[in-house]
Amino acid sequence: MIQHGVTNTTVASYLYASPGMFIVDYPVGTPERDAAIEGYAHVQRKLCIAGICIAALIFIVSLFLRNPYLGDEQTLPGAEGFVEPGQINELPKRGHSEGEDAEQDANGNDHKGRHPTAA
Repeated sequence: MIQHGVTNTTVASYLYASPGMFIVDYPVGTPERDAAIEGYAHVQRKLCIAGICIAALIFIVSLFLRNPYLGDEQTLPGAEGFVEPGQINELPKRGHSEGEDAEQDANGNDHKGRHPTAA
């Protein structure tokens, strides 16, 4: 703000404390508003430069990452959009083990539909 001839620190404090009220009190074209606009533009420029540098660094690092071998075999049935009949088995209900009535958990507690942590 000093570059624009605004040396009043109270105005600068007011700008950062209440920017919404500052723009109402100082319309575009006043030295205070022009100084605030330039100050925010300066900070925004620095932030953009830092962001672009970080993004470029990440891109360069990604070029040196290993390319893992991906085989031709599909490990998730139905991922290609079609499923052969009998290819997907029904998943057991939550909390139930296959081939078990699941009335009791591993500790022998009988939950009968209640959440296992419920008393």
